Amino acid sequence: PLSRNAETTHIYNMSFGVTDGGHFVAPNVAIENAIASGVANGRGGLGSIYVKAAGNSRTNGIASQMLDDSNFDGESGLPGVINVAAVNSAGRFSTYSTKGASVLVAAPSNDGRFGQPAVTTTDRTGSPGYESPANTAYTDEFGGTSAATPIVSGVVALVLQANPQLTWRDVKHVLATTARRNDASDSDWVQNGAGHWVNHNYGFGVVDASSAVTAARGWTSLGTDYDGMESESVTPNVAIPDDNTTGVTSEITISGSTLTTCDYIRVTASFPDHTYYTDLELVLTSPDGTETVLKPLTFPTSAPPTGITMRMVTHRHLGETVNGTWSLRVRDLRTADTGVFESW
Repeated sequence: PLSRNAETTHIYNMSFGVTDGGHFVAPNVAIENAIASGVANGRGGLGSIYVKAAGNSRTNGIASQMLDDSNFDGESGLPGVINVAAVNSAGRFSTYSTKGASVLVAAPSNDGRFGQPAVTTTDRTGSPGYESPANTAYTDEFGGTSAATPIVSGVVALVLQANPQLTWRDVKHVLATTARRNDASDSDWVQNGAGHWVNHNYGFGVVDASSAVTAARGWTSLGTDYDGMESESVTPNVAIPDDNTTGVTSEITISGSTLTTCDYIRVTASFPDHTYYTDLELVLTSPDGTETVLKPLTFPTSAPPTGITMRMVTHRHLGETVNGTWSLRVRDLRTADTGVFESW
């Protein structure tokens, strides 16, 4: 379905995700291939637009203990995907909204608490309906990032109506650079090296339809392809100190890149023998000094498999310098389990 009628279907709304229990789940191969095909061939070569829910499993029931991260869902980290978080009626992240570096923007939804405002939309009648009993064609109890995501899809439709020649890259940039900085008192907000405000809870902020449409009308296209992909790797192969706040840090230096600025960064990190990888925290720092939590310390609902290769993405460095030293810090923040940081 994610590549069906790609010439006439411009936007694919992905209000679904994986049940991961706080573990990494690799992207479904069929979905990954369909999105790659849509980005390359959809809309006459301009690229199909994929808008995806970031997830509804923020914590494991204790507010301070992260269960999930948007990077745990492998499909959220695919290059063509716009990952969407949810905010409540007060403009703060919904209690369930999964945070993470792959989140691009947020949009309104419910809060997840009884009696709080939710989303009104059409519904199926009878037993298949959303409400119980479902005896009308509407519901006023819809929510989740599954409700926030189609709001962003609707904004993308307005943006493409204003400028049908926008590429898939253009759409992501338009949304990110016009998003509204909500919940300004939240301590996670930082200004990246390009001057964009960004937050692990909200990405670049709440989607702003009016500003996005205005920007789209006069947008200078970035094209469909990057000027050149930079790919570097290193093999530190070092033991990670257990229950240690210093951890280990590895660096990759890029020089002479023809890329003027970043679109997004994708990191693959390998820990082949770690016995409880959810103990790990991974923080990427750019040459401009912006930090990204690629993977936080998490508290899963079941024991993870031993050993992992994690593929993660961040949009937080949008517009930043490519050339320079990128560093990845790995810390094991709980006791009893150990392993090696093999490569990244």
